[in-house]
Amino acid sequence: MADWLLDRLISEGRMPNLARLIEHGAVADHAYTSFPAITAVGHALIWTGTDPSRNAVHGNQLILPPYEERTVVDGHTGFHAQPLMAEPIWAAAARQGKKVVVVQATQAAPFSYYLGENARFPAPAENLLIFDGYIEGEVPGEVITENVGLQPAAGWINLPEFNGKPLEFKRSVGESTLRFLVYDQPEDPVVGFDTVSIFASANGEALLETLKPGPVGGNTTDWFSGPVEIAFDGKTSFAFFRLFELAPDASEMLLFRSRVKYLAGSDPDSHDVMMQEVDGFLGNAAYGFYEDGAFGPTVMDGGDGTAELRYLESVRLCTEVSTAALQTGMTEFDWDLLVDYIAFPDEQNHTWLGYVAEPVGDTESELGKKIWSCLLDTYQIVDDYVGAAMESLPDDAILIVVSDHGFTAADKEFYPNTILRQAGLLKLNGDGEVDLAATKAIYYPGNAGFVLINTPRFKGGWVGEDAVAGIRKQAVDALLAARDADGRPLVVDILYPDRDEELGMDGPYAGDFYIQLAPGYDAKGAVDKAVVSERIKPRGIHLGDPRERKMQSIFIAGGKPLGKHLDMGVVPAIDIAPTISALLGIAPPAHATGKPVDAVLQMLERDKGGAR
Repeated sequence: MADWLLDRLISEGRMPNLARLIEHGAVADHAYTSFPAITAVGHALIWTGTDPSRNAVHGNQLILPPYEERTVVDGHTGFHAQPLMAEPIWAAAARQGKKVVVVQATQAAPFSYYLGENARFPAPAENLLIFDGYIEGEVPGEVITENVGLQPAAGWINLPEFNGKPLEFKRSVGESTLRFLVYDQPEDPVVGFDTVSIFASANGEALLETLKPGPVGGNTTDWFSGPVEIAFDGKTSFAFFRLFELAPDASEMLLFRSRVKYLAGSDPDSHDVMMQEVDGFLGNAAYGFYEDGAFGPTVMDGGDGTAELRYLESVRLCTEVSTAALQTGMTEFDWDLLVDYIAFPDEQNHTWLGYVAEPVGDTESELGKKIWSCLLDTYQIVDDYVGAAMESLPDDAILIVVSDHGFTAADKEFYPNTILRQAGLLKLNGDGEVDLAATKAIYYPGNAGFVLINTPRFKGGWVGEDAVAGIRKQAVDALLAARDADGRPLVVDILYPDRDEELGMDGPYAGDFYIQLAPGYDAKGAVDKAVVSERIKPRGIHLGDPRERKMQSIFIAGGKPLGKHLDMGVVPAIDIAPTISALLGIAPPAHATGKPVDAVLQMLERDKGGAR
């Protein structure tokens, strides 16, 4: 969530729960986040209270330490605990005797990095309970149509009552086989096929769920099935089904099944408690199906808005499952600190914000109005999630709501490695892959905004120290000289770790230099593009200098212990973990370089034991 965007939503009364939290708490004018302003980087900054040059998380895809064992093109997910080289707030608090529940957080799994004899940031198991739904595998979702292979139902017993001749099909979901019966239910006034029932076998007594096609609406999940148990990878979780369409003659059918993911827990007994209340984990919504047109044509492609409403139903479903986990964590376990994360509205901002935000979009255009309506539905869903947290908040607790980065818009893409190839600094082999033995510099393919000189600090690096300055200058000059088809610069500024000290990018994990793009441009790390830039569909993006207004994030703290409204001014996001530590009455995480926000501490009336 971008601060500039939240300001507008609050002023228009669009997010009443967040507005209520702001009214009775402390709010930053804005927070400035990590550099670069990328999700995994911003999260690590918030968790650890230190910057990526020290916590080592410098991209959503990144080079793992130690660098001498990795090449300049190696990649690993930045959302995993393995890259994190600075202690996060949950480990620090648990280490110092506080009870901590992590309902969901990036970089909190695998749990072995925090629990057990060989943990990197060890914490007592009795103080630290972690859940995670992202680190395990998944069964991808699907959209089923009439092309699934409908055939006359045969070999069934104990069938429900039906008119005419029912049809059937089977689907394997993970290690489970589901039987689907499509039929005309006598009590339904629709003449023809009007019902799909899901069975565990060809026995009507093995009924799992019954579905009806219902009106589409982004702010309801009433037409979804209940959770259907699915076995996969030796575990059990749940899928949800939604019948969007069923023609009376079965010539058309649109049946959506959610992805299946497992919500893991660090403690088996606590996991059992969680799963009594929560139906697995979903995480992200059905964006891929929406983008591919499986829900029907999008409004960008001339659709009437039906595809958007179908997609928004999946957003609402994901949030309801996440809300159940959050509220269970808050009410069923003993905690001094509880941490949770949801992927919204990030997913929808990427999808839609480019059509309504400057410098590309416009909320007043015909298309912009339609897209803005969809975004407002998303923001309402997120606000409901915050409202659920407030509803379960104990009287002695403080609720802190933060975001990891801001947002801007782009409708053009820039390929820095094309420029570096043209300058002779990047070479490809006959297979179109980077030739490390001939490459001097590369815009890191993980797209974290920086260029690396291929020195011996990396495996296979060969550029000598005496040549680094010259190669850096050559690369910088080439990138600054790059122009689009209209003759406008593509790179408007270069940032250096050892010069732009306030960005906190000095240190062993920093890039050699970072590029700042022209407005309306996104960058990608592809190495084999023939063009320097090209036009793309508008999208929301975040990358670059967090000091820019569009990249600034949010920091809100509210609850009865604070009691009144306070404007905190500008708050560096690096100060969030140290502030939480001070509220808890403990030392900050071991590697933190941020400082507690004095304004929050001064307005807090707390006893010696601290707030939570």
